[in-house]
Amino acid sequence: MIKGDSEPKSVSWSLWSLLSVINCVTFSFMTDSLLLSLVFIIDSILCIFILFYGVHLKKFPFFNSKDWLFFSIGFVSIIMGFITKNVILANIIICIAYIFSFVPTIKGVWFKRDSENPLSWWMCSIAYLLLIISVFLKNSNTTDFFAPVILFILHLVIALLAKKKQIFENPVNA
Repeated sequence: MIKGDSEPKSVSWSLWSLLSVINCVTFSFMTDSLLLSLVFIIDSILCIFILFYGVHLKKFPFFNSKDWLFFSIGFVSIIMGFITKNVILANIIICIAYIFSFVPTIKGVWFKRDSENPLSWWMCSIAYLLLIISVFLKNSNTTDFFAPVILFILHLVIALLAKKKQIFENPVNA
C-alpha cells in the first residue's frame, strides 16, 4: 500500500476483517485445536491491522453501490450463521461470505493485473495449504476442510492473476 503497488478494495478488507475473527472462533470450536486455529488467529490480526492501516493511509476508497451489495450479502451470511447457532453451518455460511468478499478483489485484479502484488497472496496460499495438510494429518471431519480449502483457492486465484510488472515483463519493452 505504501509503495502504491496494490489497490486494496475496502469492501473486501472490511469483510475479511469481520469474517476472519468470526471464522477464527467457529473454526476453533469445530476443531478444538489451538494449533489448527493459529492460521485464522494470525489472519484475524493481520486483516484488522491492514484495514486500519489502509484507512489511516487513506488508501481505501469508500464503498460504491456494488461494494454495498457485496458487503450486504457477506454481512447477511454472517448474521445467518449466528441465527442458526450451529457452528458447522455457521462455518459453511461464512465460507459463502468469503467467496462474495473476494469477488471485488478478484474482479479488480482480473481487469488490472498489476493492481495486486502477488507475493502476499502466494504467502497466504501457502499458509492455507499448510493448514489443509495439518487438518488432514489430524484426521479431522470433512467440514474442517471447508474454510481452509476455499481460502486456499481464493488466495491462489489472486496470486495467479496478479502480475508484477518488473518481474514478468521484458525491461527493454517496459
